[in-house]
Amino acid sequence: MRRVLVVVAGIVALTASTVASADDPKKADQFCDQLATFRADTDALNQMGPDSTVGDIKGATQKVKDDLKELRNTANRINTPTAQQFVNAVDQLKKQADNVPDDATIASVHQRIDTAVDHAKRTGRQLATESGCPASDQQEQQEQQQP
Repeated sequence: MRRVLVVVAGIVALTASTVASADDPKKADQFCDQLATFRADTDALNQMGPDSTVGDIKGATQKVKDDLKELRNTANRINTPTAQQFVNAVDQLKKQADNVPDDATIASVHQRIDTAVDHAKRTGRQLATESGCPASDQQEQQEQQQP
């Protein structure tokens, strides 16, 4: 269960910055639609409270993981250097999250995956610069707070 929560934490961190770009508007539109679904499913996961069951959390986590997989695959088909950087960053994050030992503490997991999360965020922001997808409210707030 801890591994699931850690993976979710990394995935949720991507939500604020993940957006697409493409020379092919259909691919960009598809990515934008998938991104909207990813954001909605991530929001639903984040809103789960103390009355949520483990089954609820596992189901919501699986939706987010499936959404991220679709985003990654669509970004791969976009086939721009920035999209490829995003794909590589997501792959690296998944690899690191999947290799977390069961006896790892949350603090050690954060140390282990924070760099991968930051890289995925950064490449997501770069992809956002090239994109026609609308920014999330959270992303707009972060940009307004930066000097």
